[in-house]
Amino acid sequence: MQTESRRETMRNNHPQTALDRSRRFPVWKALSQLYLDTKLQQDDYKQIGTILYSSGFTLAEIKAIHRYEVVPVVGTNLMSAAGVWTGFDDAWLQTQCTKAYEKRSRCAYRWRINVYLFFFGSLFKKVEQTIKAHFLNVRVRSNDSI
Repeated sequence: MQTESRRETMRNNHPQTALDRSRRFPVWKALSQLYLDTKLQQDDYKQIGTILYSSGFTLAEIKAIHRYEVVPVVGTNLMSAAGVWTGFDDAWLQTQCTKAYEKRSRCAYRWRINVYLFFFGSLFKKVEQTIKAHFLNVRVRSNDSI
C-alpha cells in the first residue's frame, strides 16, 4: 500500500500538461537533430543552441531532457547502418519523448538509461559537450546584445 502511494506521488510530481509538451517539443526536436545520420553544419549548431537557450530551461534541465527523454528515443539512430537522416517525424518524436518523460522518474527506467549510457557514454558525452558549448555560446551572444 505504501509503495503504491509513493508511486502515485512520484507520478504526480511530474504531471505533463499540454503546456509542458509544447515547451519541451522544440527542445526534443533540436536535440534529436544531433542524432541524425548526417553531418550538421555550423549554422545547424547555432540554431540548436538558440532553441535550447530560448526554451527557458537551464543547462542542467536540458542535459536531463537529453539523457532521459531524447537519448532513449533516438540515441540508437547513430548506431544504425541506415539511420534516419532527413529528420524524425514530429508526431512520432512527440509521442515517444512524451512516453520517455512519463517514465523518467521511475528508478528502473533511470537505471536502464544509466547502464546504456555506461556502455555508449563516450558518444553521448560528445553530444552533451556540443549541447553545452552551443548553449553557452548563445547565452554569451545574448548577454553581449543587452
